[in-house]
Amino acid sequence: MNQSRILIFTHDGRGLGHLRRLSRVGKVLQEHASVLFITGHREASWLVPPECEFIHLPNLDSFDPRRSRQWGRQPFLHDGLSTGRRLRRDVIASTIRQFEPDAIILDYLPLGMEEEMREFLSALPSCRKYFISRGILGSPDQVYRDVLTPSAVHALREMYHAILVMSDVKIVDMAKEYSLEPALAEKLAYVGYAVEPVSREAINLARTKRELPPDAKWVVCTAGGGKEGESLIRRCWEISQVFPECYFDIVTGSRSRLLLESDSWIDGHRVHLIPTESRDLPLMHAAADVVISRGGYNSLTEACMGSARIIVAPIMTDYEQVHHARRLSAYRDIRVVESLSNLDLALDECLVAESGITNRFSELNMDGLRVVSNVILSDIEQHRVRGAACNIPAQEGVA
Repeated sequence: MNQSRILIFTHDGRGLGHLRRLSRVGKVLQEHASVLFITGHREASWLVPPECEFIHLPNLDSFDPRRSRQWGRQPFLHDGLSTGRRLRRDVIASTIRQFEPDAIILDYLPLGMEEEMREFLSALPSCRKYFISRGILGSPDQVYRDVLTPSAVHALREMYHAILVMSDVKIVDMAKEYSLEPALAEKLAYVGYAVEPVSREAINLARTKRELPPDAKWVVCTAGGGKEGESLIRRCWEISQVFPECYFDIVTGSRSRLLLESDSWIDGHRVHLIPTESRDLPLMHAAADVVISRGGYNSLTEACMGSARIIVAPIMTDYEQVHHARRLSAYRDIRVVESLSNLDLALDECLVAESGITNRFSELNMDGLRVVSNVILSDIEQHRVRGAACNIPAQEGVA
């Protein structure tokens, strides 16, 4: 059997959650296929698994003046918006032409930012196309405004072969949540959460490596990629000063706009400031006693793989952060804090709560990585077999 070639396109207009999730998918697919990522995220250099490869596009934040201003920097191409877009298009076109993928995977935006993938999806009729969704995308109004636009819905209907939901139908029924038309609902397949299991041995080793004193509590605070997470990071540092019995690891986020000075933020051995680039972050989430986060998909599911008590301080206007955490709280000890001013009270409750906690997380489908890999690889092979059968010439004397 020829090795399948799979292209994973990850747009760089949002945080790192999409790339982190797809990197896990790519790692499993790479066991039986050749997986190439294409993205504008610089973080692909450490997020994309070494078993795979990636092509780096000029980042949207680097040449779009409006986006550059959001991060307080000058675009690398002055007055070069059209040049930057053309560069991206040419790199994408060249990559597809040279790599000749059997399948293309996108998530969140079916056509990419500014629909830059539309022409490539429509120009590859024999290439299998899969749209991966985390399940809860946002409020229905926001989703239909930004994600499921008329052109995106048309693409899902006419060009995509499957919509793979990396969640559990107990948490979100996408067809009902977003009133999907029958043609899209029929393409839905709930494959389960994209999360890697963590062994007890790995957790014990992580706690030993952190050099925790006996009975000390380990609190991991993370704001994801960092955009709009600075207030949570500042609040976690403030809290670390009033809970001297706890050890804190505060993860800044690679897109954080905070100017952090080590002498004012790091408190010796007890409080650490951790860059998002740490490969140990998923393990830290699983090994901690308490995890404080905004409630992003990856942070939540990683924390749920351990025994930590989880505090979610979402951006209250973020439908996905709020609703995902609240729905998961039926299966796991998760506290949703609506105001950062109450974060210290929530932490205090976690620290004095009884040690035994109800954990029904195993009732949810956590096998998403294996399932999604099987679904995609099986579909590619079936398509190849069907194509080969159609090309078999008729035997002499047989109609």
